[in-house]
Amino acid sequence: MIIIPAKYSSSRAPQKNFRPFYNGLSLLQISVIRSVTADIGPVLVSTENIDFAREQINPLPAAVKKSVSLHKRPLSLAHDPATILDVLVDCLLTSNTNLPNYISVVLPTSPFNSVSSIQNAHEKFISTANAEKLISVSPSSKPPYNAWVDAPSTDPDRLEHAFPDSPYALRQSTSCPMTYFSNGCISIYSVAPLLTDKQFNSTIGYKMPILSGIDIDFEHEFDTARLLFPDWSEDLNLFTS
Repeated sequence: MIIIPAKYSSSRAPQKNFRPFYNGLSLLQISVIRSVTADIGPVLVSTENIDFAREQINPLPAAVKKSVSLHKRPLSLAHDPATILDVLVDCLLTSNTNLPNYISVVLPTSPFNSVSSIQNAHEKFISTANAEKLISVSPSSKPPYNAWVDAPSTDPDRLEHAFPDSPYALRQSTSCPMTYFSNGCISIYSVAPLLTDKQFNSTIGYKMPILSGIDIDFEHEFDTARLLFPDWSEDLNLFTS
């Protein structure tokens, strides 16, 4: 099963999941088409605005629509401090389907995903012994060892090194080890620990290109991703017919 969390309310980029993004398709519609095309299981969209989501699913091809179901998310899970894990637990406990052994998550706000990445991440998870969680990651463009934080003082302009004791503090990026950040394209969770305590003993990574790390939170990120998408999407053909 693939769950697509599609929150309608967003203070920083209003309705970002539902607005036209490419060729008249929204981020939600693009993630639905990809998830269905990946063909690794049924697709469930979780949203607090189920009527608006239905309006977006209905125009999609029949072969896509028949593989998608909608889940009404409680309003309490559509705002902070609710987490993705809270949303997943709600979907599992309130859906009418039998509990799967694991579930996959595809975030609409990470548009530089691809069908092949969803499939390959799935294959890696099921073929890795004892894996309980998989996250897709992209290389960090800047080493975290060079980060600064506000100093605990009354001077608002004073900064301190975030990692002063690291041997890589303030070194050139080429001299630092490669680091990665979760890019939101795909994550996979074993259901048993998810429903027990949301703690996972073994997390593996699925490495993706740095461009896959573009995650849309703000308006300028939405606009930037729209400009890049036609030239850099790996499966653009899915959305141009």
